[in-house]
Amino acid sequence: MRSVALSAVLIGMLIAYALFAPRVQMVDLVGRLGPIMLFLATISIVINLAARAGVFHRVAAIAARGRAASGPGLWILVVLLSVVSTIFLSLDTTAVLVTPLVLALAGRAGNDPIPLALTVVWIANTGSLLLPVSNLTNLLAMETGLFDETSHYVKVAAMPAAASLAVTVGFVWMVFRRRLRTPTGTPVASREPGTPASSHPLLPLAGIVMVILLPLLATSIPFWWSTSAAAMVLVTAFAVTDRSALRPSLIPWTALALAIGLTVAVQVVHSLGVEQLVRAAFAHLEGDSVGTLFVSAATGAVLSNLINNIPAYLLLEPAAASGAALIALLIGSNAGPIVTPWASLATLLWADQLRRAGHIVPWQQFATLGIPLAIGAITVSVAALSLSQR
Repeated sequence: MRSVALSAVLIGMLIAYALFAPRVQMVDLVGRLGPIMLFLATISIVINLAARAGVFHRVAAIAARGRAASGPGLWILVVLLSVVSTIFLSLDTTAVLVTPLVLALAGRAGNDPIPLALTVVWIANTGSLLLPVSNLTNLLAMETGLFDETSHYVKVAAMPAAASLAVTVGFVWMVFRRRLRTPTGTPVASREPGTPASSHPLLPLAGIVMVILLPLLATSIPFWWSTSAAAMVLVTAFAVTDRSALRPSLIPWTALALAIGLTVAVQVVHSLGVEQLVRAAFAHLEGDSVGTLFVSAATGAVLSNLINNIPAYLLLEPAAASGAALIALLIGSNAGPIVTPWASLATLLWADQLRRAGHIVPWQQFATLGIPLAIGAITVSVAALSLSQR
């Protein structure tokens, strides 16, 4: 009920903006948000139907076979699952799909679930820089015109993205290596929650669709084309085989409404003169020097933790005059929001999955660990970005 009310309020904001904003601004906003919202809707359909077919549980089950699926071996598996999911399917997908799988695998192996769960949420945020589809902020950045195509974006983002992931993985091992090595309980011999008792008839097709889709998301083909085609294939197949899976809840309406509402709100704020203030505040900074890049990243990180990374990015976006400056801002708004729970939607989704499974990470502990990780990931990533521009 709350989600419906929130969606109604945010949609009302959009309608009000459409009625009173200049037509040119409204056309520009629709042109920018349209492809992004289409992508978010269609990738959600693909992910949810693939999950219904059992694709992700099958991947986790195959990867977890053998003695390596416990202790450090299980942690490495969690890292790989989280990295692939975040890069190709977005940080929110990692929070929703990978978290319960990891908790189930930890229970089956008798490992402490908390270090593994923190690995998931940290990689979901700090690892969401490499591709435009990895994070909504990246998609917004692609619409600024500072990147010609996906390959241009990836070229600029590759080194800082790798640096951020390396710092995160190293930090987790440094802090939790003893808990990762030592089993804490008796393994639970049961199938993962939500795993179908028998294979879904569309499992092979859904698996093929995912295998084809993932590499396409890293090409210059518009990402909403690829996800729309994949969604059409799966929806058609499910309409014939498993019609009950085709529900409105396949699309995250509240998340879409929230994204639209935040974007409209920031657009209104900018139209009141804030955009000029932001440009003026950063005007004295010199080009793409390491100092300038670090200020952009640090400002993005601090503001993200104060409000949320989406409005933080949108508020500061006008100050980015180059691709490198925009990537620096993304470093801050992607890797930085791991201190406060509201800084990233993925963190809230992750916490909800933990709660559903009966686990809790105190927010004070989350912030205490998140501060040094955010500082380290941002600093090393900005240094890598600066080096890559020479």
